[in-house]
Amino acid sequence: MLKVIRNIIFKHPQWTLFICAVFVRTSTVFFGDFVWLDRGDIISGRAIVPLDSLPSAFFTRFADTGFYRPIITIILSLLSEWFGPWQPAYHVISMAAHAGVVVTAYRLFEWIYRTNRTDMTNRLLWRNKSFSRGAFLAALIIAVHPAAWFTIGAVSNLPDLVMSLFLLMSLYSFLAGSRWAVVYALLAIFSKETAIVLVPAYWGIVQMSFMGSMSLMGMMGPMRKRMLLWGGLVGVVVIYGVLRFIAVPEVWRVSAIPLSWDQWIGVWVFTMYRMMITIFSPFLPAIGDVTPVGIGEIGAIRVIGGIAALGILGMLGLRWFTAKSMTFTLFILLLLVSAAPALNLVPLPRFWQLNYAYLPIVWTAGLVGLGIGRIRGIREIGVIRERRERGDGGFLRRGVWLVLVFWISLGAYSSFTAGFRLVDDRALFTPEVSREPRYREGHYYLGNFYWRAGNSVRAEEHFTRALQTDTSAISYLDYHSAVINLAGVYFGQKRFEEADALLAGIQDEVYGMNRELVLYNRATIAYERGDYDEAVSLLEQLPRPFSRVEYARFYGLIKDSLDQKNRNPE
Repeated sequence: MLKVIRNIIFKHPQWTLFICAVFVRTSTVFFGDFVWLDRGDIISGRAIVPLDSLPSAFFTRFADTGFYRPIITIILSLLSEWFGPWQPAYHVISMAAHAGVVVTAYRLFEWIYRTNRTDMTNRLLWRNKSFSRGAFLAALIIAVHPAAWFTIGAVSNLPDLVMSLFLLMSLYSFLAGSRWAVVYALLAIFSKETAIVLVPAYWGIVQMSFMGSMSLMGMMGPMRKRMLLWGGLVGVVVIYGVLRFIAVPEVWRVSAIPLSWDQWIGVWVFTMYRMMITIFSPFLPAIGDVTPVGIGEIGAIRVIGGIAALGILGMLGLRWFTAKSMTFTLFILLLLVSAAPALNLVPLPRFWQLNYAYLPIVWTAGLVGLGIGRIRGIREIGVIRERRERGDGGFLRRGVWLVLVFWISLGAYSSFTAGFRLVDDRALFTPEVSREPRYREGHYYLGNFYWRAGNSVRAEEHFTRALQTDTSAISYLDYHSAVINLAGVYFGQKRFEEADALLAGIQDEVYGMNRELVLYNRATIAYERGDYDEAVSLLEQLPRPFSRVEYARFYGLIKDSLDQKNRNPE
C-alpha cells in the first residue's frame, strides 16, 4: 500500500493535488452526522443486508424503494458491519469516489484532447502540453465545484458518485478498446438505474465522434473488438433486466406528474435556468426541489434566464453542425445527454436534485479545459504572437484567467463551508425552508429532527407544513411517512383519536415496512384506549417475519391485550 501511495505522489503529482483538493473541500463533513435519507438507510438499516446473506443484495430492492442498486447495498452493508454507525467511514468512501471521478475525468480529457489532432496547430498544441494543462484545469474545477457539495456530503447520494465513477471508467476503457469497459459498465448499471441509458449513449457518442480517427490511429482496434464490447454490454443489460425483475417486479413505481403542455414548457424553462445557475455559479446552490409550474410563479428573471439557457443550447447545437472540431461536438453531446434527467422525461420521485448537475459539471469543465488549452497553446507557439505584440487579445486572455482563478477560489471556499451545514438536519434544512417555505421535504426532515429532540410542538408544525399541498409548485414528499410520523406526534400528546384517524386513512395505501408500522401503531393506540379486541385484530394482520417491528414489542403488546380479555391460553 505504501509503495502504491509513493508511486502516485511521485509519478502522478496531478492526482495527488486532485485528491488533496477533494479532501480539503470535504473535510468539514467529518464534524457532522447522518442527514437526510442517511438515518433511514443506515441507522434504521433499510439499505443494509446481513453480511452472511450478502448475495441477497442482487435479489432484493434497494432500501424498500422501487430502485435496484445491489452494488450500493453491498458497500453500505460492508461499512455497517465493519464500522457500525461511525459516520466518517462512510464519508471517506464518498470522498474517494469523487476523487476517482476527478482523476478519471483528467485522464479522459487528456485522451480526448490528444485525439483531436486534425491539423498542424493542434499537433503543436499537444506537443506544447497546452491541452494537458487544460485537462488539469478542468479536473480542478470538478474537484472544487460547489454544486457537488450535497452529492458528496450526504451518504445517501453514494449511488450517484459510484455510478459516475464507473461510467467514466467504462468510457475511458471503451476508448482504449479494453474489455474492462464491460466490467465497469456492469458496475455502473448495478449502482444506479440511470447508467442503463448513459452507458450506451456515451459509447455511441464517442464511437460516432471518433470513428474515423480511431480507425486511422488504431486506438480502438479492429471492428471485431468493438462489436465484442457492444455484445458484452447487451449481455450486461439482459442480466440486469432479469435480476431487477426478480427483485422489483413492477416496471416503474413513480407516476408522471399531471401537467398541461404550457405548464411543462414553463417547468422546462425554469429547469434550464436552474441548471445554468447551478453549473456556472461559484456560490452554494440550494438543495430544495421546489419547481414552479406557472410562468407567473416562475418570474420574469427566471424566464429570461431559462430562455437564455435555451438560446445557448441552440447556439451550441448550431455550432455542432458547423464545428470542425470533433472534440467540441463530443463534449456538447455528452453534456446534453447528461443533463437530460433534469427534464423528467422519465418520471422521477424528486423533480430536481443537485445530483442531476453532477455529470453535466464534468463535461462543462471539459469544454472549459478545451478552450483554455487552445488559447494558451496558440499564444505559446506564436500563432498569434504578432497580434499579441500589437496589444490585441492580451487583455481578454488575462481577464479570462483572472475570472477562472476567482471562480475556483470562491467555489472552493463555498464547498469547504458547506460541510458545516451537514451537522444535522436542522442545520441542513432550516436555511432551505427559510429560502423556500414550499420545500415540503425540508419541513418533513425538520419535523423528524424536532420529534427526536422531544419538541413535539415544533415537530407538529413542520409535519403539518409538509403535508400542505400547493398547486403552484412541485415539491416531493414521502407522504405516507409524513402521516405516520405526525400520527406519532399526536400519540405522544395523547391525541389518540386524531392519530388513529390519520393512520386509518392510509392503511390501505401502504405496503412493506410502512404497512407494518401503520398496523402496529394503530394496535398500540387501540390498546391505550382499552379496545383490546381491535388491538389483537390489528396485530394479527402483521406479517411474519417483521421488518420494522421488534419481536419483543409485538409479543409484549399482544400478550397484554389477550390478558386483558382473559384469553390467557392464547
